[in-house]
Amino acid sequence: MHSSVGTVMMTVAMTVTTATIACEPNLPGKLQMGRTIIINTDGGAAHGSVNYGETRLLREKEVILTFDDGPVAHRTTAVLNALEHHCVRATFFPVGRMAMSRPDILRDTLRRGHTIGGHTWSHPNLRRIGLKRSRNEIQKGFAALEAIIGQRVAPLFRFPYLAESKKILAYVKSKDIASFSIDVDSGDTRGYGVSRVVSTTMAQLRRRGRGILLFHDSKSVTVQALPQILKRLAKEGYRVVHLETASPYHAIPDLVARYRRQLKGTPAQLAERHELTEPGAAPQRKKHWQSSPDINSKTVDWIDKIFATE
Repeated sequence: MHSSVGTVMMTVAMTVTTATIACEPNLPGKLQMGRTIIINTDGGAAHGSVNYGETRLLREKEVILTFDDGPVAHRTTAVLNALEHHCVRATFFPVGRMAMSRPDILRDTLRRGHTIGGHTWSHPNLRRIGLKRSRNEIQKGFAALEAIIGQRVAPLFRFPYLAESKKILAYVKSKDIASFSIDVDSGDTRGYGVSRVVSTTMAQLRRRGRGILLFHDSKSVTVQALPQILKRLAKEGYRVVHLETASPYHAIPDLVARYRRQLKGTPAQLAERHELTEPGAAPQRKKHWQSSPDINSKTVDWIDKIFATE
C-alpha cells in the first residue's frame, strides 16, 4: 500500500474565491461544513484507504464528499442543489467527454464553490490500456476541463474504477497530481435501490468513523439517495471537509486550445485520430488507437438517452 502522506495546510475558514453561492453554512439542523484542507500536490500525494492505506487527512466524524463521472443533465444539477441545501462543498471528478457535452453544468459546479479534478477523457480502465494511452486519457481529460472553466482545475485525479498500476501512478505523481481513492463506496453503481445506497453508505462510515465518500452524479439513484444521506450525516454529527489545492493544474496548451475551438463551434480537428505529444517530448507518429469525435447535439442526445434508460 502507498503512504497517504502529503504536504497539507489546514484552515477552518472556507475559501470563497471561486464561489458565488448565496447559501449560509452551518445552520441548525443542516449538515455542518468543517475545515477546508489546502493540499500542496508537489510530488503527487495519494489518499484513500482502498488504494493507499488509512486516510490521514481526516479527523473523527469528518467526511469528504466526492462525485464521479458527470456532468449529466438534470442529475448533476440535482446533486448540486442537494449540496447547496446544506451549504456544503464537494469534489467532483468529471469525465472530460461528458464535461464537453455539458459545459454549462461544469461551470455551474465551479460557480457554486466545488472543487473539480480529473477523471480521464472517456473513463477507460487505465490498468488495461497501457502507459501511452493512459497518459493520453489523463491529459485529454484535464485539457477538456480547463478549456471549459479555465485554469481552475485542481491537480487532483481519481482513477476510473480505482484501477491503477505502478507505472501510471508514477506518471501521475511526476505531474504533481494528487491521487484520490476512497474509504466508503456508496454502491450507487451496483444496481442498489435508494434505501440500500443510504444504508450501505452509513454502515461503512459508522464502522470507519470518517472517510472519503464515493458517489456518482451520473446516477439517478444518487440523486434520490443523496438528500437522505446528507440528513443522516447531519443527524449523526458528521462535518464536511472541503478540498482545495495550492495551485491549479496546467494542461497541455495546444490540447486546451483545440477543445476551446470546439466549444466555440469551430472545427477543432477532433475527429482526427491522434497520439498526444507532451511538451518536450520527441515527435511521434500518429497511431489509430482512438478517435475523439466532435461533441455536438447528436452526442449530447446520445449521452442523455443512455442515462435516461438506466
